[in-house]
Amino acid sequence: MIERNLFNIINKYLPMGSQIIVEEDNNNEPLIIKADLNGYGLGEIIVAYRWQEENYIMVLERYCNQWSVIDNIRGKGYDISYLKVAPITDNAMDNLIIGWRRGAIWSELDILQWTPYGFKRVIDEGIYYSKIEVENMKSVKAMNGKNEIALWLHDTAGAYKVEIYRWSLGKLVKAEDVYPYYFKKVIDFYKTKLQEEPDLPVYWYYLADAQIKGEMYEDALKSIDKALELPKAYPSKKELIKLRDYILYYKKCKNINLYSAPMNTIKGVRWGYINEKGEFLIKPLYNLALEFQCNGLAVVEIDNLYGIIDENQNYIVKHKYGFISDFSEERAIVIDNERFNIINEEGEELIPKTENYSYIGNFKEGRAQYGVIDSNKGYLYGYLDREGRVIIPAQYEYGNDFYEGKAVVRIKENEYALVNINGEILNKYEYASVGNLREGLLSFKKDMGEKYGFIDEDGNVVIKPQFTYAQDFSEGRSVVNVSGNIMNNYGVIDKEGNYIITPKYNDIILLGENRVAVGVAIDKTSPFIGSKYAIADTEGNILTDFIYYEVSNYKNGIASAYDDKNTFFIDKEGNKI
Repeated sequence: MIERNLFNIINKYLPMGSQIIVEEDNNNEPLIIKADLNGYGLGEIIVAYRWQEENYIMVLERYCNQWSVIDNIRGKGYDISYLKVAPITDNAMDNLIIGWRRGAIWSELDILQWTPYGFKRVIDEGIYYSKIEVENMKSVKAMNGKNEIALWLHDTAGAYKVEIYRWSLGKLVKAEDVYPYYFKKVIDFYKTKLQEEPDLPVYWYYLADAQIKGEMYEDALKSIDKALELPKAYPSKKELIKLRDYILYYKKCKNINLYSAPMNTIKGVRWGYINEKGEFLIKPLYNLALEFQCNGLAVVEIDNLYGIIDENQNYIVKHKYGFISDFSEERAIVIDNERFNIINEEGEELIPKTENYSYIGNFKEGRAQYGVIDSNKGYLYGYLDREGRVIIPAQYEYGNDFYEGKAVVRIKENEYALVNINGEILNKYEYASVGNLREGLLSFKKDMGEKYGFIDEDGNVVIKPQFTYAQDFSEGRSVVNVSGNIMNNYGVIDKEGNYIITPKYNDIILLGENRVAVGVAIDKTSPFIGSKYAIADTEGNILTDFIYYEVSNYKNGIASAYDDKNTFFIDKEGNKI
């Protein structure tokens, strides 16, 4: 209930004919707030009103027992759907948070901060939402005093896509550490919706999404299974299966809590494995120790011979190979005396010694490239299955990995083809270079002297040639370079070719889990020496300073980083753990 004397004060300063705006979702309470926005402790009154068909926010301040208008903000849209004060940009000072009504179920977010010259907007225009909640949300880390913002965007029927943001380094970024806290509320929302309409596919999809973000993986799998049983799927059965596979993979990887780390010893640098506290659980005995994989196995090397250990340091494969790849689809590639073979997770070789392949690649979707030397045509490539049997005979000049049942192969110069897992040709492309099919797009180069662009599966140009380098798409992003010399200009684009990260960096690495390492040259005159990296997200927000010399891929929200002195763990905002 608004104090009566506030109306008396406010009415003295409102323009004649204006009307105070009420909050329809809160019993038509007037949008009036008492706050301390400038931090002086004098107190302000904030009121939303409408005058001459426009929206305004008026701020009154009391000084020496006199009230005066310190700002009068003209707004947007046709109404004000939300008005609140809370610490967003600084835990020691409140911000003014406004929702300008732009449509029946859409509002535009505005966040204002007090300055000696009045209020200034701190976010870009164009952030829309349907519903909003602002609170200091519980996290696995200590609360920092700043509030998070949950935005609900209407999708279809009564469904919403929900995202949570926090202010960091001058921008709103996703606050993934509070997902387990907030998405319990979203889960309850969709459970209620499903009681009303139990067979609506969109509710099952968003329930599963909320359960994943709430770290309720078993429940999410059940929701996906239910969604797949329905006559129609949302957004598609393919997407639901992809989501299910992600959960199964994540659950398997989440149980691995060992990380490779070096230590200086009297014998030189040796590698072992530490836990999340930085304690060595497997002593640093190895010349090289690769990361533990989701199957609980790791490749280690002593005196240029590679073997495989489990999490208890038991040998699955003794040190006998000149090379062992990472496992993929329960298979790894090994090289022994320049002879390639395939091993399973028990270390058993699958290809008889009578076969002699000059190359075998990692498995993707049940297929691995293999190469032989033809006396007339030179190297030719085909594909093996997981048992080491030839499925597509060696006939291509080059072959890429399969992705969603398709792979790009080179038939001859200036002729590429898209084939299925049985080798049947789906499309042909007459270009000098065609890259992997990823997320519906392939990089291409019309002639060898020209630049890269992207085409779709049918060969239509989607992003015109303009890059000197173009990486395969991942998580809707591609790393590109626009420099024609050693002074690199790497950036990140989306699938429409828009720059998410401006092309000005010496190096960029996609780290997975929606994180990117952006690097500046250690020596600007010699960029080839290397880079110092900052952590960014795939929306282009730089989250840290440029302080890392090495950063590993993210796994379960954690990455290993090196700052030229120490190796340590960082979370997805770049904070040391």
